[in-house]
Amino acid sequence: MTFTKWVLLIMVCAAVAAQARACRARCENHHYSCSKRGSFPCPSRCPRICYVNCKRCKVKCPVESTRRLSEASLSAACDKPGAVCHDPRFIGGDSSMFYFHGKKGKDFCLVSDKDLHINAHFMGKSATQEQELKHDLTWVKSIGVRFRSHQIYLGANKVARWESALDQLTLLVDGQSVLLPPRRGAQWEDRLSPLKITRVLNVNAVILQVPHKFSLTAWVVPVTAEESRVHGYGMTEDDCLAHLQLNFKFYELSPNCRISLLRTVRLPGLSKEWNRGSGSLGCPPRFNATGRGIVCRC
Repeated sequence: MTFTKWVLLIMVCAAVAAQARACRARCENHHYSCSKRGSFPCPSRCPRICYVNCKRCKVKCPVESTRRLSEASLSAACDKPGAVCHDPRFIGGDSSMFYFHGKKGKDFCLVSDKDLHINAHFMGKSATQEQELKHDLTWVKSIGVRFRSHQIYLGANKVARWESALDQLTLLVDGQSVLLPPRRGAQWEDRLSPLKITRVLNVNAVILQVPHKFSLTAWVVPVTAEESRVHGYGMTEDDCLAHLQLNFKFYELSPNCRISLLRTVRLPGLSKEWNRGSGSLGCPPRFNATGRGIVCRC
């Protein structure tokens, strides 16, 4: 056997061995036929972490290359599982969709697990100010994440006039500001934790990653004049209602995860039909977080 054939044989054996060691993922949404096909091995480019796109029945790596991300793909992320976008609309891990009517200036718990807590702070227009509204118009202004002993703050700045070339994203890790160069692909890594932050656009969009725990894509957008006119948001000249759009992926939520708005919400009185489609959820007290901190009381 020639040297070239030996090399090819070794490469094939190594690939087979790596595939055998790879983790596996499966479609958990039983509304798709893909869920009946069992588990799939993770691709070689992400052998330890992957997920299955149930609609296409394809295995995907958790985070796209930043070179492939664009404003269009970020907008598309609002229609994928794990999305928290608009005013605000949630899409669960099983693709169920619902709108959550929070309260202006209040905090709500998104995830509460043994070593992971995520709160969202809502901004918006109060129903008491706009008499025609039956509930507050709200968007996610900022989020607080606590994992292990570390805390992350990610928020959209208040902006009068939107300038797409200016960065309006505030980021703190353990109380310290994180300043990333305004360049796609710029990275920051925490020396005290596995957290890595990467810009996916030159400004206003980042991916936060904690390997084997979670990844979070976040970007800042304003409410446009047309959106305000059509939906009656009442945007003023001194505030373009800049807010966060989010997409989460979790890899190690425990079976005792107490509640997550990123999964299908199953509360007494909600039908299975409602959970499978889209709906609207009010502001039940069990979602309220304590104060403006990160500790949840879900």
